[in-house]
Amino acid sequence: MVSSTRTPIKQIYDVISSFDEFKRELVKSIGFGGLLLFPSLRQINRRFAVWLMSRVDPLTQTLVIDSKKKIKFGKTDVERVFGIPCSGSIISETGMARRDIISKVTTMYLGEDSRQSRSVKTAQEVIERKYNNKMTKAEQAAFKVAFVIYIMSTLLSPGPSTTTCPSTTGVFL
Repeated sequence: MVSSTRTPIKQIYDVISSFDEFKRELVKSIGFGGLLLFPSLRQINRRFAVWLMSRVDPLTQTLVIDSKKKIKFGKTDVERVFGIPCSGSIISETGMARRDIISKVTTMYLGEDSRQSRSVKTAQEVIERKYNNKMTKAEQAAFKVAFVIYIMSTLLSPGPSTTTCPSTTGVFL
């Protein structure tokens, strides 16, 4: 069953903290083990978060505190903070159109029904699914892909609504 909440931070924590040891090992195997240490944040200070995000200059990848204080950041900083990889194979370099990549990945790993909606809920259902005894290789692959889609959609690149998957350009698998 998919948990529902209005706070993505709490939802992410609830999902990740429910993983058994085997799922935790799968997450570590794709380099996302740092997210297993995700703190139990029940809420964030929205006023501070809005202020902080208003100070980010995405073009220069800089946090502008004031005219004299600027903090440059990049993908390695995200790797350090979240404990996730910032390198690997870029799936958009396969020579396929982005739409075709998304369709193929969602159909292969999340099932035929998810191809049309590309729903984050579908990815969440896959990672929350209870597996009797042991996962097959196909189930393990589906779990890994669904986990990356879920984290991208809810934490790393959320859109105005977390019901559809974000663009996969630059996503590392």
